[in-house]
Amino acid sequence: MEQELFTRCLNNPILKPSDWPYSIYQVLNPAVVEHNNDVVVLARVVDRRNYSHLSLARSKDGETHWRIDSKPTLEASSTYGEFKTGLEDPRIVWVEELQEFIIACVSFRAEYQNKPYGIKLIGTKDFLSFRRISNVLEPENKNASLFPRKINNLFALIHRPTIGDKPYIAVSFSKDLIFWGKEKPLFSTRQWGWDNNKIGLGCPPIETENGWLIIYHGFGGKANKFIYRVGLALLDIESLDLIRRSEEWIFGPEKDYEGGPDGIVFPCGCIVKNGELRIYYGTNDSNIGLVQANLEEVLGYLMNCSEK
Repeated sequence: MEQELFTRCLNNPILKPSDWPYSIYQVLNPAVVEHNNDVVVLARVVDRRNYSHLSLARSKDGETHWRIDSKPTLEASSTYGEFKTGLEDPRIVWVEELQEFIIACVSFRAEYQNKPYGIKLIGTKDFLSFRRISNVLEPENKNASLFPRKINNLFALIHRPTIGDKPYIAVSFSKDLIFWGKEKPLFSTRQWGWDNNKIGLGCPPIETENGWLIIYHGFGGKANKFIYRVGLALLDIESLDLIRRSEEWIFGPEKDYEGGPDGIVFPCGCIVKNGELRIYYGTNDSNIGLVQANLEEVLGYLMNCSEK
């Protein structure tokens, strides 16, 4: 790239453990939506037992003056067959056909202890009450989000199955959000690339005139250190076939709060407003940051990529 597509928010990190009204250890990997004139972040929070839960933070501008729930918003519960180690790495979309926000997050099955992990779907209309929908596509699965509308009259879930040591990004389909099938692999790791070890969905799919914009994370190794960076892909609107994929990473760790050049940037949520793409991401598994880009410039860059 001749110039960086993304600009970091000057207030980064925008959310830190010290901002929380109760004792926590880490805050990271946030989902984000707009609701009732607020930017609503649903963050993964790690407590001092090393258990994860999900916590809501609200802000008018999405950068400052956060109002954070006084206690955990969503915790693992044995009532729903969830192991106590928690819920992790949420993504949220508003699904028109359901008139409801659907959260996809990582969950651990109580009967399997802490491994393997699967995907939990949770619905809410107001971020005050929540309903468990199903455990889906388990084991072993993570990095999931529903598409914001049906594809060919079916709900579509993008996710990251792991077969042996070869994780890949796929989409599966359902009539009822409970039974899933017709898995379609989308793309996988690249042997010599920056994303040669693992890949996974970052933010939920974004519908554009060019196709579904997929923001994904990948990591590779460097002297026993895994470096998480961010890439782009584009899927056909109806077939979901891969159209384009960036050969380069488009956003990577640099700042001290991201762990320096060998650190971690891990996006889970984004909003698009007035042509601006705003990505919320975990910084080095410790805090939450924000980067911004012009959506047309991002799509222009991707359409000029020859890599598939």
